[in-house]
Amino acid sequence: INTIDTSLTTSWSTLASNESGATYQWLDCDDSFSAVSDETGMSFTPSISGNFAVLITKNGCTDTSACFSFQISGINDVEFNKELLIHPNPCSGFVQILNAELEMLNEIKIFDLFGRRVPFNIEHSTLNIEHLPQGIYFVRVGEKVLKMVKE
Repeated sequence: INTIDTSLTTSWSTLASNESGATYQWLDCDDSFSAVSDETGMSFTPSISGNFAVLITKNGCTDTSACFSFQISGINDVEFNKELLIHPNPCSGFVQILNAELEMLNEIKIFDLFGRRVPFNIEHSTLNIEHLPQGIYFVRVGEKVLKMVKE
C-alpha cells in the first residue's frame, strides 16, 4: 500500500506540500475545490486570502490535503483600498476609518510590516494606537487593506 504525505508546511506567504517527487495541483476550497490555474508546483503562493488544498499524485495514487486557511497580511501581498480612508494619516495616537460601515468596524485588524497582528482598542469608532511604536502598519477592514503611518 502506497501512502501520500498530505501535510503542508506554511510560511507567511507560501503553502508547500511535504510530499516530494509527485505531481501537484493546488485547489481553491472556497470554489468547490476548483483547480487554481497554472499552480502545479510543490509550493504555492496565493494571491488572495482563502482556503486552499493540494491534490497530490505519486506512484499511481492520488490524495488531497486538508484545506488550509490562508490570510494575506504582508506588505507585498495586499491591494490597497481607495474607498476607505484613515484620518489622520500619518497619525500619533487616535485615528478614524472614514467611509466604513458600522459592521465593518468589528472586522478591523492591524498588522506590522512583518505581518504580525498588533493589539489596539476601539472607542466610539476611533482606533487607539498610542501604545504602538512609530512605523508603518496595515489596517485590514474585512478584505480591504489600508496603509497607516504612526509618528
